[in-house]
Amino acid sequence: MSQNPDKPAAKPPIAREKAYIPVSIRTSAEGSPCWGRITAITPESVDLMSRFEFRKGKMLALDFELDGGKMEEIRCSVTGALRDDCGYFHYETAFADRNQRDAVLAVLIRLNAGTQTGSKTSR
Repeated sequence: MSQNPDKPAAKPPIAREKAYIPVSIRTSAEGSPCWGRITAITPESVDLMSRFEFRKGKMLALDFELDGGKMEEIRCSVTGALRDDCGYFHYETAFADRNQRDAVLAVLIRLNAGTQTGSKTSR
């Protein structure tokens, strides 16, 4: 099939069950949690989106599930923020605690090893 040079190529669809990870976001121990979605996670950072606004430098505590395990109070600092046309904020964050970062990294390595060998991880 030939491509029309005037029209950009369509992006492949994203499977809905893999598009994001639901996350509970706290900014203090006393405050009610906010909600959001993790859109990317790496050994150094977590990208997320939310309707709630947080300023650059704000410390967040994230609760989410990763490969069937609960990750609780993962501390991250907001390093960048953009607001889209729909009113969602897209955040770049950096892990604030080395031990928590290492725990997330261990799960990411296990998940990557499972996809490399073709095996499925348990849920």
